[in-house]
Amino acid sequence: MALGLQSCPEDVVECIVQLLDLDDVRNLRLSSRTLAVKSSHHSFKDYFQSKHVDMTASALDKFAQGTQAGDLRSLAQELHLIGIAPEAGDRKLTASNYGNHEEEERNTTQEINLLSQAFDGLAKYAKGGNLPSLTLRVAVVRNDQERVLPVDTKLRAKSQGVWQSTTRTFDTALRALAMSKLQIKSLNIFNDSDLQQCSLSCEKLDMVDWSDDGLVKSLSTLKSLSISVCTRVVIHKDNDENDDDADDSDEDDDDDSDDDDDEDSEDDDDDEDENEGGRGITRAAVETQAEEEDESGFSGLAGLLSLCTQLDDFELHYLAVRRPRSGRLDRSGSQRILQHAIEQKRLPTVKRCRIRGVTANEVDLLSFIKRTRVSELSLATMHLHTGTFGSIINYCTSEAADLTKLYFNSLFIDIEETGMVHFVGERSTVCLYRDSEMLERKGDDIRRPIPYHVSPPMFIGSPITMKWLEYQEMEFGSCE
Repeated sequence: MALGLQSCPEDVVECIVQLLDLDDVRNLRLSSRTLAVKSSHHSFKDYFQSKHVDMTASALDKFAQGTQAGDLRSLAQELHLIGIAPEAGDRKLTASNYGNHEEEERNTTQEINLLSQAFDGLAKYAKGGNLPSLTLRVAVVRNDQERVLPVDTKLRAKSQGVWQSTTRTFDTALRALAMSKLQIKSLNIFNDSDLQQCSLSCEKLDMVDWSDDGLVKSLSTLKSLSISVCTRVVIHKDNDENDDDADDSDEDDDDDSDDDDDEDSEDDDDDEDENEGGRGITRAAVETQAEEEDESGFSGLAGLLSLCTQLDDFELHYLAVRRPRSGRLDRSGSQRILQHAIEQKRLPTVKRCRIRGVTANEVDLLSFIKRTRVSELSLATMHLHTGTFGSIINYCTSEAADLTKLYFNSLFIDIEETGMVHFVGERSTVCLYRDSEMLERKGDDIRRPIPYHVSPPMFIGSPITMKWLEYQEMEFGSCE
């Protein structure tokens, strides 16, 4: 009589499971109780080590129940928490339509409690009682069904939904961590490689109490920190709320239009009282502009770094937001990020450090590199607010730095990008010069002198250049 799969040894069934997709494994397990037992080992459990959970009450409730019960959800070692944002065309999130504040607060509290319960379940059943990896992401929902990345959504220049979702996701995750005291080893805050045009507004880090005992314990084991922050994002209070109804107004009849004109005349009279200096700028617009230009809110990252005493890997990405009123790419104040960091009495010693899109002062950047004693350094699309890259390049090639890997790409000596560092002898990919905007060295080659010059970035009008410029805009510059 021919033997069936049920009679196969467990190691043979394990080999079979390794060759199957998850759906096929599930079908195999449903075929008999014996096969369900024999196929429940390492390969099957590996499918559940990476878990994606929406930041909604229903999804968090299901996840919390599963982890508390010790089911397959409690096997998660890589947890991805996904904030949900509506596409701008479906519903615009502005200051006037956030909904009832008390109801929002109740929903947030419920989500925090559910996520905290899930964290408790993970700590109870996880090996070592900790979570190896926690990643925060955002997905944009189109037509209540299709999900797209923030960079792929339509009308992103008008959408505030992504920024609101990052804030809520971050706040919920951090408060749940503080409640549960779940220790984590890796934390990624909106900095996955495919998550462009999605960052945490810089001042939100300042709103966290980094001295909270729960957070101190949760982050004390952190080995890897990757974070993307952006210019302060302000919800516009004066013009946004009527944009969605602009098309509808064209359908009004003539009589209604006349009535509206009369009402508008009265409104204009009221608005004149709110205009500043008779220049047609409403008080709301002035307040919004003042909020946008506020350079406070860059010290929170320093507080976070002070808790990461065991950090090995650190990556910082900065997204500059283009202001809709002025049209300028706003990098103002971002030089304070490293400025506040070096003011800390103690900074972690890191093996790998990657800084992208950040503006800094020469002395602050050099001090940060020295104090973190980094072994592998990567600087990309950086702008200096004051100083030059001379002392930084010289230090990186010295024996005192003791670097094992070095990467420079698109270093600008000013915010206006009128001067770019070009490395002599390196082949350029996007510039007219023979010298390159990029330098990469490893091992003993790092000790060799690095000749360079500073010249305007004269880009070649080629498909490669256009791709590079598009990448720079997507990765480091955004429309609010």
